[in-house]
Amino acid sequence: MILTKEENSKIKDFYFEKLEFCGCGNPEATLIFIRNLLNIRKERSDTYSSLLPEYIQWRKDSELNLINVFEFKDNPDKPGELTEIQDSIIQYMLYHLNSLGIFEHGSSINSCWLTAYGYEILDILNKLGDIEDFDISNWDYEEDDV
Repeated sequence: MILTKEENSKIKDFYFEKLEFCGCGNPEATLIFIRNLLNIRKERSDTYSSLLPEYIQWRKDSELNLINVFEFKDNPDKPGELTEIQDSIIQYMLYHLNSLGIFEHGSSINSCWLTAYGYEILDILNKLGDIEDFDISNWDYEEDDV
């Protein structure tokens, strides 16, 4: 993974300054988790207005994708649907990322969409590759990029 100097600076600012996270634990996995979450929201941002009938199907598909991203166990009472606590965990993440300017909230946090800043961060995160491909303590950037 090679980022430009500007991308390197932006993703470090996002992680350390905006999120206010330190480098302990597994920051690479955290960034991949955020990337996967943003990619789900990107589909909504790119494709669907909440007024279109296809949006209802997207919401159902999105819920299944979120269950996978968060690695939730299936709801025993309603397979394929979120439990209240699962929904609350997802909403917390969406609210937090919304407060950082990643999402535009709209009328419901569950229908939020990416802002220009959210697209910018996602584009950089999508360059990072798999967890084996990068190390937050050793992010590289292209030397020619000033």
